[in-house]
Amino acid sequence: MLTIETHNQAQPAIFTGSMAKIENRLKIIQDNSLESPREWDNMGTMYCEHRRYNLGDKNAQDISVYNYETEQRETPDKGYTILPLYLYDHSGITMSTGRFSCPWDSGCVGYIYFSDKDAKENYGWKIITKKRREIIAKHLKAEVETYDQYLTGDVYGFEFESVAVYPDGREEVQDTDSCCGFYGSDPEKNGMADCLIVDIKDCEVTTSW
Repeated sequence: MLTIETHNQAQPAIFTGSMAKIENRLKIIQDNSLESPREWDNMGTMYCEHRRYNLGDKNAQDISVYNYETEQRETPDKGYTILPLYLYDHSGITMSTGRFSCPWDSGCVGYIYFSDKDAKENYGWKIITKKRREIIAKHLKAEVETYDQYLTGDVYGFEFESVAVYPDGREEVQDTDSCCGFYGSDPEKNGMADCLIVDIKDCEVTTSW
């Protein structure tokens, strides 16, 4: 019976012949087939207006009103937690709740909001304090950051192969796995490492994007 050498210990295999070495090959790829995170069950509502891009939530309600004195649309001062949405458009698009340094290629395209009524129902609160509004704002910012990762292509998948490599150069695949939809490029932080059938430290990692 052939013995296959792994990083941790020797394991029996069903081959005959000389010694073979297991190589765990992990290929990280860019995920271009995912759905928009705005299709998920989000807390906030994202309303956007843009001439060329379809951004934000489908059928989102515009809660702003037109101020005839300033000749601008303004969002309500009360009853909502509201954050502005800025878009930077230059060789790709990226979104943030804060302004970008370049005024020529960026601007406000909408806002994300969560009503006090929904906050009270969801959290069981009777009043919305300053601290509670900060909690809501933190959640809304996180939603925008996730949506920005989607817009910028910062979403990945992996293709895994465990291969037996023989001294004569022959290779034989022992196991395969794949998964996608990981936000962020760090496999230790985006959950990718937790989905692998082996320790990521025992893998030969390559990227393709």
